[in-house]
Amino acid sequence: MVVEWICQNENYNYQDYENHDFTEVCNFLLMWSYIEHKLISSTDQSNDHPISLSNAIFESKIDNIPTADSNSHVDHAYNFFVERYTSDPPKGNLESLKFQRRHELNFVKRELQRNTNSKNKLKCVAFICTRLRNNLFHGAKQLPNIIEQGALFKHATIGLKGVTIALKVCLDCYKNGSTNRSTDS
Repeated sequence: MVVEWICQNENYNYQDYENHDFTEVCNFLLMWSYIEHKLISSTDQSNDHPISLSNAIFESKIDNIPTADSNSHVDHAYNFFVERYTSDPPKGNLESLKFQRRHELNFVKRELQRNTNSKNKLKCVAFICTRLRNNLFHGAKQLPNIIEQGALFKHATIGLKGVTIALKVCLDCYKNGSTNRSTDS
């Protein structure tokens, strides 16, 4: 229904889009909502201003866990991003993610070029997913662009799941005073 309406308003041929179900972008948005709720609800909000999930919050949460274990989901997304952004020729343009802070872009570029540690894998995946989310909501996305990025959203969703597992397990450890963790749920 929405796709048909957009096609009518943008003069797209609806038959080109009617068979696309947008599952990948929907899953990404649902996973983003979930991780944002989990991380923001554990963040000090004493200033009474609503907080949204950002690279700074991801970085703070990841840096503050004693051991940031990677997991198969994070590794999967990280490897996908390495292939996408560092292959020759690259299949995607890291600059097109429009990082707001140059040091974050430089960090991701550097860490995708080497076999990095678990904390940096978590940060890379989280930073890229944050930019995907921000560009989806604030960028000039058109229907054809969203469809073309289905695989990107699919792998980003897997990565967000992995980041959620890694951070949620750590948050649960702090709440329970436990260090017994499973990271591949």
